[in-house]
Amino acid sequence: MSKNLKNIIIVTLLFIIVMIIFLPSKFIYPKNVNLFSDVTSFYFFSALLQANAAFFSIIIVALISKNQSLQSSINAIKTSLKDSKIIIAYPTWIIDFDKKKLKDKRKFLDESFKGGDKELKTHSEYWYEISKEKEKIKYFIKKQFSALLFISVVLFAVGICLSHKIHAIGGYVEYKVLSVCIIIEIGILFLGCVPILKVIDE
Repeated sequence: MSKNLKNIIIVTLLFIIVMIIFLPSKFIYPKNVNLFSDVTSFYFFSALLQANAAFFSIIIVALISKNQSLQSSINAIKTSLKDSKIIIAYPTWIIDFDKKKLKDKRKFLDESFKGGDKELKTHSEYWYEISKEKEKIKYFIKKQFSALLFISVVLFAVGICLSHKIHAIGGYVEYKVLSVCIIIEIGILFLGCVPILKVIDE
């Protein structure tokens, strides 16, 4: 999915949230009708919290599985190099390349293969590409996944604590709150699914 389409979807969701918040209640909530019981919000936020717990658990399992698969590929490359005659001419290559950070790996490759061994270069380029995929997983977990998890837990946990107060304010306020939370949940699922599907598919 392109970055532009992703931004369009995010902006659309934010626009819907703003419309729900500021649109007069008479347009979105039937007058003199109570649609919710005193425990509706409590069970609503509880359900979202549990659903997200399952959702994020699946993501973590998928990421761990993908990361292990990538590491197995790197280990296979190391084994292949160790068993080949190439390593005789480059005895410290595996150790030197393995300990470098991703950006240093690229620089190391560019500087080391100016007319060097083509077979070793092929193996090393493949190793570098796999390392890039591992770095994407690390970045996703560190940045986007952590943020989504924090927002999800805090938002819906607070919702559970305030569920009775939200209901006491009035049906139209509760309707708006629950509607906004549904839109936010759609955003969380979207921002969680799209990158992980991309990472797993690559």
